[in-house]
Amino acid sequence: MNEATLARYRLAEIVGKTVEEESGIFIKLSEYTKGEFEEYTIWKNGSPIQKVISDNEYFTFEELKNKTLAVLQTAPPQTTTHPQTPSPNFVQTSSSKTSQKSIVSILMLITACLVRAENISGIGLNRVWKGINEAQGSYLKYFFNGFMEMIDRIREIKAVASYFVEHINSFLAENGFTIQLRKDNSPGAFYVAAIIKIKETWLNKGKKVQMRAKDGQNYPAVKMKEEVTFYQLPSYQEPVASFEATNRDRICMIKSPCPEGQLDLTAWVIEAARQMRPTRTQYEGLIFPMVDLRQQENLYWLLGMHTTGQDGKPAIITQALAEVVLKMNESGCLAAAAVALGVSRGLDFSRGEPYQMNEPFLFWIDRPGIGPIFMAHISEADWKEPANLEM
Repeated sequence: MNEATLARYRLAEIVGKTVEEESGIFIKLSEYTKGEFEEYTIWKNGSPIQKVISDNEYFTFEELKNKTLAVLQTAPPQTTTHPQTPSPNFVQTSSSKTSQKSIVSILMLITACLVRAENISGIGLNRVWKGINEAQGSYLKYFFNGFMEMIDRIREIKAVASYFVEHINSFLAENGFTIQLRKDNSPGAFYVAAIIKIKETWLNKGKKVQMRAKDGQNYPAVKMKEEVTFYQLPSYQEPVASFEATNRDRICMIKSPCPEGQLDLTAWVIEAARQMRPTRTQYEGLIFPMVDLRQQENLYWLLGMHTTGQDGKPAIITQALAEVVLKMNESGCLAAAAVALGVSRGLDFSRGEPYQMNEPFLFWIDRPGIGPIFMAHISEADWKEPANLEM
């Protein structure tokens, strides 16, 4: 395979083939378990530590060889203030699906909430948070530390913590958000919220136009004729379009299928920002749709994440709400988001995914004062729904 060097392949396309790299590394991919490794990344110029999105874990090159998987990296790891995320795949896929719900990343604000919670008496600094499901584990592993280093440098982020839910709800309302936490009467319960509001003015004002989308509908849009720069991502056909705001922030857009969720979206954008390179195109200017978005969401996936305070008592997230706003026209945009958490103190508990008895298991009936009176080991051959509970 020439230049085993192309930034990304689907695993199914290279399984069973020998991949040759300039450094003399030869790896044959001969095993492929569908569902376990849906996507696989091959980079150029091997290095000792590789990043690969595979079971949400990092592997060394030797570990990957043992799994009959190989990763060859394009360049040495760079020092960056961005979170170290699993690498998403920049493989062009169809975006002709029916319209899906928009997604706005709020992982940075979750991090701001967790950091602000350290101001509560008994919690203390540098808490180690623990997850109870896969999404929480991925957030803590790939995003928490990186965002924790960034939030103090982003002046638009504000966060508050209080034992009084009224203080948090007032803070949210005063800043234009409608989500509200409920009161938790358990001893030691507290609340925390973080918001971000960014108002941008385009350096070069656009012109109002109508744009016909692929769904055949016309939408109000903006035409930018000046100072639009285009960038390219490895192995991705669509370009990144970018233009400047008056404060020197750059606005970036790229056509993309809908990410699967918060984690996928955040990883995709961070990695795209790292990898995009200037390119020449035949395009002159840019047309993009106006946006008027407001969403409220229960962050059920975050419930049950917990830490232990300096006082030795657990702190468990029992409420998690988010609200996002994005408004965009020919003059600029307003991007805003809020996250509000309710945290209980006391006995540790989980509200995560149910435990699954998905292997052969022991079963018994225990009679108080006597002990087990019926015992069995049940295998898959007998996992069937009975017609009734009669003989």
